[in-house]
Amino acid sequence: MKKLADEIQQMQDKAQKDLQAKQEVVFGPIEKKLNDAVEKVSKANGYEYVMDANSPAFLYKAGTDATAAVKKELGIQ
Repeated sequence: MKKLADEIQQMQDKAQKDLQAKQEVVFGPIEKKLNDAVEKVSKANGYEYVMDANSPAFLYKAGTDATAAVKKELGIQ
C-alpha cells in the first residue's frame, strides 16, 4: 500500500510540474506583451511605480490609474 501511495504522489508531482511548464509556455508571451505595454506607458507618462490593484502588495489608490493607457497600448477595450 505504501508503494502505491508513493507512486501516486510521484505522478501528482510530475503532473504539477508539467502543468507549470505548460502554463509558462502559454502565458509567457502574454505576460511579456503586457509588461512591455506597461513599461512603454510608464515611460511615456513618467511613472516610477505601477502597482497591480489585484495584488496584496502596497498600493497608493490616490495615484493615476494607468489601466486605460495600457489597454490602449495593447489595442483592447
